[in-house]
Amino acid sequence: MVDYFIKSALNGHVIDISGANRANGAHLIAWPQKPGGAENQRWALTDAGGGYYFLQSALNGAVIDIYGGSRENGTHLITWPRKDAGADNQLWALVPAGNGRYFLQSKLNGNVIDIKGASRENGAHLISWPRKTDGVDNQLWTLEPAGEALAPTTGALTIVIPPGKLVAVNASAQSAGDQTVLIKDASGATAFAAQGRSTTGGAFTTIGAGTFTSVGSGVYTVELTRNAGILQGAHAIVHKREPYLTTYVFGTNDGGAEAGDRDFNDLVVTLQVFRSAG
Repeated sequence: MVDYFIKSALNGHVIDISGANRANGAHLIAWPQKPGGAENQRWALTDAGGGYYFLQSALNGAVIDIYGGSRENGTHLITWPRKDAGADNQLWALVPAGNGRYFLQSKLNGNVIDIKGASRENGAHLISWPRKTDGVDNQLWTLEPAGEALAPTTGALTIVIPPGKLVAVNASAQSAGDQTVLIKDASGATAFAAQGRSTTGGAFTTIGAGTFTSVGSGVYTVELTRNAGILQGAHAIVHKREPYLTTYVFGTNDGGAEAGDRDFNDLVVTLQVFRSAG
């Protein structure tokens, strides 16, 4: 899965596990983004169905949790192991608010992730609070790709493309076996699909290219050749705290994540997300 910095519209601070604490119950704070992409500031979206996601830390795999499953306004946010049942206090919906920003809304009670008191100080605590109608910058967040994730994975990947963005896709196959690409929006509708193989032994061949404009919540799943090992990378060019050009690159090895040749060039898929569709 692609990791993201979850960045505040208030001051550009990101969601951070205080002190990079790996213990269950560690507090979440807003903190300046660290150079190099510290693991305690990187988060992946794990699809939980119904339009909800676990927000999972790259530090230890724990997820963002409303402490004690409390429905009270002002309850602190912590990290906690992902639950298999009764997980409403760990499930979040991305509610578009325009300009690539989102409210992160809890399934538990409809509250959103909020910087307590709209504090601009380093280390301000994150709480659950009712969604406001004005002065909402302390409740608005952008998801900025956090860079390369070099450990090979398999299966569907989740990426976030804010609504209204123009996306250009190119897929190239090097393998003699069929390679597949399927990109779906949150409703399950197909935004892009391609299938094909190299036309001659070892030569890269474009098997599909096209564009689409992101819709809905902007959450997409990318499904590549079944059981392929996947290496992924991401990079965002940011101006005035908003990504202007985001590039995702996926390379696969159709022998799987543990394939002996380790070449990861059976299929290369590039997505370029532009600032707007205009």
